[in-house]
Amino acid sequence: MAMPDGTVMASTAPRMIFNGSDMRSEIFRSAMKPDALLEWFKREWKGDWVRDTVNGWDVLGHKDGDFYVTVQVRPDGEGSRGDVGIVRVPPPGTRPQPIGEGFARPSATTVVNDISYPDDPHNVRTLAMVNRLSVAQNISWYREHMAATGWRPAQANTCGDTVAGCMLAYEKGASTTMITVTPGNGLSNIVANITEEK
Repeated sequence: MAMPDGTVMASTAPRMIFNGSDMRSEIFRSAMKPDALLEWFKREWKGDWVRDTVNGWDVLGHKDGDFYVTVQVRPDGEGSRGDVGIVRVPPPGTRPQPIGEGFARPSATTVVNDISYPDDPHNVRTLAMVNRLSVAQNISWYREHMAATGWRPAQANTCGDTVAGCMLAYEKGASTTMITVTPGNGLSNIVANITEEK
């Protein structure tokens, strides 16, 4: 993707599958101020763009062939910094794999994000989920489920005071699973990190 002269780029995820969409992301720093940088992209994209503001970041989006590109920018010293996300647009009529598929979770649990990294030397996947069970109920559910499906604790997995949350670690062969459950706004937030041999 074209960037203004003097922009310093660094890859953060050469390729990942984010909620069923194939994408990659990069970060950048530029000597240009955010407004000048956004104007550069508007000219580069010949007016074919949309603009929004998300959590203090200016965000531009643009469809380029089979890809959708987003650039988010904010001030950084005398210049700016930001992120570039490039998502492959699925062909019309295709249905992405449902997010969360294949990972067990209590009923009425919503999967917010499902991210995997197919180019990593291992199969690495991170899921973010929420439900209305308490932290203790979630921990109890996962302890029973993991034991019933052949996973063994990789550490003591003791959680004294679950008010602040709890982390469980399991292993099965060369695979590992870390499950963190924390409370928040009447919900439990669950993050699962799974690493498997390819």
